[in-house]
Amino acid sequence: MHGPTRSTPPPYRVSMPFRALNAVGARMGRSALRALAPLDVDVLSERARRRTGLTDPGEGWFWEGLRVLSASLEDEADLALLGRLGFGDEIERQIANRLLLREDVRREPRIAEQRTPRPVFIVGYPRTGTTLLHNLMILHPDAHAPRLWRLQAPSPPVRPEDEARDPRRAAARRRVRFAHAVCPIFATIHELSADGPEECVFLMQNTLLPCVRAETPSYLRWALAQDLVPDYQHHRRQLQVLQWGRPEGRWVLKSPFHLPGIAALLQVYPDACIVMTHRDPLRVVPSFCSLVAAARAMHQRRVDPRAVGPGALDLLGAMMDRFLEARARLDPARFLDASYEELTADPAGLVRRIHERFGLGFDGAVAARIEGWMREHPQHRCGVHRYALDEFGLTEREVLDRFGGYLERFGELAAGKRGRS
Repeated sequence: MHGPTRSTPPPYRVSMPFRALNAVGARMGRSALRALAPLDVDVLSERARRRTGLTDPGEGWFWEGLRVLSASLEDEADLALLGRLGFGDEIERQIANRLLLREDVRREPRIAEQRTPRPVFIVGYPRTGTTLLHNLMILHPDAHAPRLWRLQAPSPPVRPEDEARDPRRAAARRRVRFAHAVCPIFATIHELSADGPEECVFLMQNTLLPCVRAETPSYLRWALAQDLVPDYQHHRRQLQVLQWGRPEGRWVLKSPFHLPGIAALLQVYPDACIVMTHRDPLRVVPSFCSLVAAARAMHQRRVDPRAVGPGALDLLGAMMDRFLEARARLDPARFLDASYEELTADPAGLVRRIHERFGLGFDGAVAARIEGWMREHPQHRCGVHRYALDEFGLTEREVLDRFGGYLERFGELAAGKRGRS
């Protein structure tokens, strides 16, 4: 077992025009920077209220996570001007989404009665093929997947015939173009598309995703200690908004960040079907570190790859510790395990195995769609993702030691063996 190697590190930095913008922010005083790009939840809440014309986003758990995140970003993340603007926009958008969601349900109470039968959740560490498998699973005619532009702004509901003219779609496309312009290397690591399927973790409030984008250790500790049932209830209500006015089907959802919340997920979705992907940690860890370094380059003043490694390893380890503890007491029938090698060697065969196990059905038409999709989306079409473990200040022994519990439980799958049905 060994990690990938290479000779030239990729440039974990933003492109020149945005470096100039961040340089302007670096010369500003702290108070001026906070006024230009606030992270204060009360300020951003007022902006969201003015933007939506609504006033009641609710109380309780929703606010606590935002305030912990805001404080962690302010005190620990060393954000550049672009990072402050980006996180401020995201927090404001989450508050606006909450306001709009409550208004949707107030106006149309039947939204809360929408069924979401037997959703399929694809989990597994980042860089284990979850994105590829998600794209293949939704080629089934009865499968639904949330698109990025709707995940960023689920409310209000929109009729299918009106989607092309929805301003939220255009706004999401602008955000994607902006992200690619800021850090071109990011597309070689994780391709973004406003119209494509994306991680449903965007529907949740208290996730570990901010810990990828910025150094936020206090928020990480807080998030890992939370009961995530309210977050998954919030997730389900937004899924009902996305489903409103459409034929009932099977939702196929994915995010590696469901790992630490798997018990809460199954409490809210007791009939959920879980597909877990597996891969050699010596490949997962440096690939994930590269993703973290690129994401933080878009937000922080500076990124030292060797400083990224230990924190990224701790994040992955904490996610898996919580998952392993929960899975030991959860119903095995809810899970199907698959290796990255099975997925890449026989994608149609794996999708057939999942569909047959969880009742989606599989026929020649689905197989043909999978073959066509694979031809149209060759690996590395956006560039080759290069990374090496030592670039991030880590050794193979450190990785194997941290993943000892995972390898004891799933070692054969991590080594590429076929998963269990």
